[in-house]
Amino acid sequence: YLTHKMTSDEFFAQNVMKFDLIFIDGLHTKEQVARDIYNSLCVLKPNGKIVVHDCLPLCEEHQLIPRCMQNWTGDVWKAIPELKAQNILYHTVDTDWGCCIINKSHDIPKLIDTFNYEWSDFEEHKQELMNIIDEKEFLNIY
Repeated sequence: YLTHKMTSDEFFAQNVMKFDLIFIDGLHTKEQVARDIYNSLCVLKPNGKIVVHDCLPLCEEHQLIPRCMQNWTGDVWKAIPELKAQNILYHTVDTDWGCCIINKSHDIPKLIDTFNYEWSDFEEHKQELMNIIDEKEFLNIY
C-alpha cells in the first residue's frame, strides 16, 4: 500500500485514482469530514463504499471542540445527516464509536453545509439522523 504524508485535502487535489473503499478517520471536525466525504464520493468506483469512523459520541463532552477528554470523536456526527439531503444511502453501525457506511451515489455530490445541529438534536433524533443499525443488521445488509 502507499503512504502519503499530506493532508486529505492535498491528497484529493492531486489524486487521479478511483477506489472501492475509503476509510475516513482524520481531523475530527464536521467541516473536514464533510470535505473528505465529498472528495471521497467523487473518486469512488461504482458500488464503492466510504466508512466514516467516530460518528456516535457517547456524551456531549466526547464531541466538543477543542478536545477536552481522552475519549474523543469530535463533531464528526454533524456531517452525516447532510447526506440524507442528497438522497445518499448510509447506515451507521453501532460499533467502535460508530462507523457510518456510505454507498456510492450515482449523482455528482454537492458539498453542502446547511445544517447546524446541536447536541440536543443528536440526543433527540439520533436514530433518524444517523440511521443506526446494529452489527447483525450490518451483516444482513452488507
